[in-house]
Amino acid sequence: MMFNFKKILLFMALVFVFTACVESETKGDTTAPVITLKGASPMEITLGEEYTEKGAIANDDKDGPIKVLIDKGNLNTGKIGSYTVKYTAKDTSNNSRTVVRTVIVVDKDRTKPVITITTPATVKEGESFNATATAEDDKDGKVTVAIDTSKVNTSVIGTYDVTYSATDKAGNKAIKIQTVTVVPLTITELFEKAASGEIDDVTYIVVGDSTRYYETQNDVLINDRDSGKGYYNDLLSPKHITFINSSIEGQRIDEWFNNNSVSRRGGQSFTRNETLSQIRRHNPSHCIVEFSMGINDELRPTGKDIKKEINDSIDVLQATGAKVLLVSPVPYYKYNENSYTLNNIYESLKDELDIPFVSGYDILDGAYSNNPITATIGDKLHPNEEASKKLVNYIFEQIENDNL
Repeated sequence: MMFNFKKILLFMALVFVFTACVESETKGDTTAPVITLKGASPMEITLGEEYTEKGAIANDDKDGPIKVLIDKGNLNTGKIGSYTVKYTAKDTSNNSRTVVRTVIVVDKDRTKPVITITTPATVKEGESFNATATAEDDKDGKVTVAIDTSKVNTSVIGTYDVTYSATDKAGNKAIKIQTVTVVPLTITELFEKAASGEIDDVTYIVVGDSTRYYETQNDVLINDRDSGKGYYNDLLSPKHITFINSSIEGQRIDEWFNNNSVSRRGGQSFTRNETLSQIRRHNPSHCIVEFSMGINDELRPTGKDIKKEINDSIDVLQATGAKVLLVSPVPYYKYNENSYTLNNIYESLKDELDIPFVSGYDILDGAYSNNPITATIGDKLHPNEEASKKLVNYIFEQIENDNL
């Protein structure tokens, strides 16, 4: 009897120990996994914007990384409000943890204002420049436009950037850049500004023979530099324009360009360098050059590229900033073929260079029947007085009628 009692006590002790071990093991893992959200919480998104799940990670002290279950619930980005996204993780000991992300759907303004530029894309040389623009925002209505014109210099021909910017109350900023071109004044505009006193240092230079005529003693159109008389002086002085007697007696283009001296009355000579020296000496803010050369070039041997020489000569003058007015040389006779060809060269250059052009051939053709419209002074050929005056008058009529 005593033996059975001992067995019973031993069995009960074993059961107690086993149960204690099991309970100890079960009660040993009571720590839930740790969940870490990726991204912000609360998270703000704009009404109608697609929700992008950033996710989360979970780590357990016993099991290591474990899976996270995500429940978006009734999240609706098409409706303003606050929503909850749940993240749950459970380890093998059934320890569970849930964290939430708050998602707030707002009607946030992310649209930039619309800038409308009302500034002309071109401005005349020397004129004041005023940039203008308006801006409209879908939420705020009219918005102030900040304009930066610091790069624009209307005294120098060229292109410049103007920057326009506008910012709404939500901080949305719009930027627009406009390219503004400063363009040169036309010859007509130069005359008008000189006459009105806006420009007081315009210089007019004649290079060529098209409007030059000599009498035995005095020039009819252009006289000596200091005489203050003559057709040009009478036309230009009321317009407050300084005229410089720089025309050439019988000068060929290649001679002028290569600085070969050509004798003038009083022992003076006039070449390319002399022309440039005259421009630099007077240092005008604006200079008009009436270019007409080649009356003797038609007598030269063929094979010379007269057009290129004329073009090169004009390039030299334009490099100084001068405005060039092309006047084709006066023909010897009404139907002179060489003069007609030379006139066509000038006219084609007018189109290529985009500069004003006066055709001596067309203006004087038919005006004098078949009589010569040139006069021979010594061994030099020049337009006669009647032809020269007609051509000069035509030039100034075209300028005053805003045709050049």
